[in-house]
Amino acid sequence: MIKLTRPPKPTELTPEKQAELTEIFKNNKEKAVWKQKFIAEALFEMSYGKCCFSEMRLNQEGKYMEVEHFYHKSDYPDEVVEWENLLPCSRFCNGKKGTHDTKKEPIINPVEDNPKEHLYLKNYRFKGKTELGKLTIDIVGLNNRQHLVTARFEIGDKTQERLADLLEDVQTKDLTRTQTKNRVLRQLENLMREAIPEAEYSATVATVILNDENYHKVKKILKTNNLWNDELTNLETQMQFCELSESRL
Repeated sequence: MIKLTRPPKPTELTPEKQAELTEIFKNNKEKAVWKQKFIAEALFEMSYGKCCFSEMRLNQEGKYMEVEHFYHKSDYPDEVVEWENLLPCSRFCNGKKGTHDTKKEPIINPVEDNPKEHLYLKNYRFKGKTELGKLTIDIVGLNNRQHLVTARFEIGDKTQERLADLLEDVQTKDLTRTQTKNRVLRQLENLMREAIPEAEYSATVATVILNDENYHKVKKILKTNNLWNDELTNLETQMQFCELSESRL
């Protein structure tokens, strides 16, 4: 989970349109009035096409995006299409959260709260730094092995393998050769781009990289050879934004 920034509400969601849709829902709660294309598209873009809780990529391989009502629509029908109440969510996380009343028992809202203050990752499982974090893990099912932990492990394990290979290259190859230098930098940049906000499971990958001693050894060697550049610095800053570490190297 990473911090998200909510954009201005879609221009189509005028006060009049919002009032109309809300009234329709209150008169017939079977009407999915939130399933407006302009709402779904804006939410999808807000979260880089990922579930706001799990960071799984949405709308591919059967991972259908659902519009999540942070304050449940049944309990708070006046907020059924309130822009600040809507989030992009996977069917799995939305189903786990169900009708939980987040006003009575708050969980992390990734737009309003910074997950870094409440969560950290250890052994590909979320741990709570705060009671808010602990409740969020339980309510949303963030440590479900079948749906989430296995996927985080697989991408994290592959990341560590790539870092080990990269360290071997920078230790054994001639970095003064332009071809070798460019290849090494390209591989590192590509790996780091899998740990920035746009990437699937970015919090997991960022946490793995920034806590892996091989990454820091690679970085030290590149700096020694004056190969660490502004692009790598920028990518590292973005990784630091995404990581969920209790502490790191």
